[in-house]
Amino acid sequence: MSQVPVFDFTLRLSRMPDDGQIEALYEAGCDDGTFSVGPEGAAAEFHREATSWAHALGSAVRDIETVPGLVVVGAGQDDQVTMLDIARRAGRTREAVRLWATGKRGPGGFPVPSWTSPGGERFWSWPEVARWLRDARGVTVGDEMPEEIWWADAILKTRLAEEEARRLRAEAPAAFRREFKLRRKVA
Repeated sequence: MSQVPVFDFTLRLSRMPDDGQIEALYEAGCDDGTFSVGPEGAAAEFHREATSWAHALGSAVRDIETVPGLVVVGAGQDDQVTMLDIARRAGRTREAVRLWATGKRGPGGFPVPSWTSPGGERFWSWPEVARWLRDARGVTVGDEMPEEIWWADAILKTRLAEEEARRLRAEAPAAFRREFKLRRKVA
């Protein structure tokens, strides 16, 4: 019997869901998500079983957007990472990262967390951690987000830009539509 892989990722939301929306999200299949607000806005952190990155990310977006008033505006926490993210990217254990972060192992000077979620999860700036890993531990890691998260983020941002373009075309005064050769209705 083969096991279904589990994918950990964060989606950025247009707003923090209220209590009624949180209940609706869990009913819609988001019982593997945690919703919070941080310095980069509202976010949903997922630990989702799926057959692929695309399926994990796409199904979470669809589940969230079944709840009226909620829109997924991006994927990834920009440069914010958890201890588990750091461990995976650095090829180390979560315990090793915890010991570095608390100063109990390594040369010290591990970056201070950027913020802490209401549930107590700490987040660090990935570029700061990547620099510390290189300088203090001799570990070279990329400082960009995983390619699958990048694709999801680019698609979600493009979708929002297309929706905004349709709205602007529909609202533009006739003189501007004529001068800029805009059609009122966009297919």
